[in-house]
Amino acid sequence: LWHSTRIDITAFARALRRNKHIKNISLARNKLGDSDILPLVTALACNNTLQVLDLRENMLSDEGIVSLATTLQHGTGIRVINLSQIPFHETGALALLKAVETNHNLFQVHVNEAIYKCHEIRYETALNRAGRCLLFQSPPIALWPMVLERINRLEIGDKQACMGNGCPVQATETSRQVDILHFMIWSSPLMQHVLTC
Repeated sequence: LWHSTRIDITAFARALRRNKHIKNISLARNKLGDSDILPLVTALACNNTLQVLDLRENMLSDEGIVSLATTLQHGTGIRVINLSQIPFHETGALALLKAVETNHNLFQVHVNEAIYKCHEIRYETALNRAGRCLLFQSPPIALWPMVLERINRLEIGDKQACMGNGCPVQATETSRQVDILHFMIWSSPLMQHVLTC
């Protein structure tokens, strides 16, 4: 469906509702507007199979992005969504940020660098990839080492990527992510219970 001149989004949404096999769909460069997003988000709310959705270079405004973000916030199967080259503004960006903060299964949200709150959206998805969902599910104590290992991999991976590239901002951002994850771990009710025993 990539770079099509025009698709019947209503028929596509009907098929997507019944989808049990397709995990990756690209609707990039299909001239989709806000009115096209409404049937799509309705279908996404019924579909837990689709994991990757590429909507880059479409004609969505804040209205369409807010509709999409609201659906993502309440949970779908989507793990990765590409919204790059879509010139939405503050309202859409704030809705996306809220979706990423709420839905811990959103691992990547691709947006333009110039988008308001771009770095916060990326930061929140990094926390999701590191295993933030485990912290809010009262995991068994046996899972804590896995969470800490993910934090260390995130920190080490970013430091290696920055070595020699002169990117102290990323290193600082990674430190901030690790500090927040450590705070979330040590202040969780489960850890407080362990410390008082």
